[in-house]
Amino acid sequence: ALCAIQSKAQLVDRWGNAGSEKIWGAVAYTLALRGIKSHQDLKELSLLCGEKEIERKSRQHGPHGIMTSYSMEIRAVMPPDRIRKLKQRRLLVIYRGAPCTVVKISQHWRRHDLRTRRRKIERPQRPVSRGRGAAGGVSWEQP
Repeated sequence: ALCAIQSKAQLVDRWGNAGSEKIWGAVAYTLALRGIKSHQDLKELSLLCGEKEIERKSRQHGPHGIMTSYSMEIRAVMPPDRIRKLKQRRLLVIYRGAPCTVVKISQHWRRHDLRTRRRKIERPQRPVSRGRGAAGGVSWEQP
């Protein structure tokens, strides 16, 4: 099943609160492009990406020399602002319990492998003029 929306508000408008939550919860893949404007959607995507612990090091100079202390800080893996400002042709992918990933998407018409495959596909026959004959000057030929 595929569900494509521009914001969660579209789901609520169409299916109501309960229906939209069922659909949102059942989606296996969540894909987000840059430019999302809804603060609520950005916060929810950020929460789905999770948090990480970062070790913070601080130094203090005192009468007994330099003291170094370490503390743990919890930060969002993908803050809402970073999701909104994804680089061009980047896509945030959230799949069930897997860590979120940012992938680069390519324009399919520029992919080399697809262009060569397209050239190999047999084209339909087309008429080629060969003078005047019983077929009215047209014969069929494979390009």
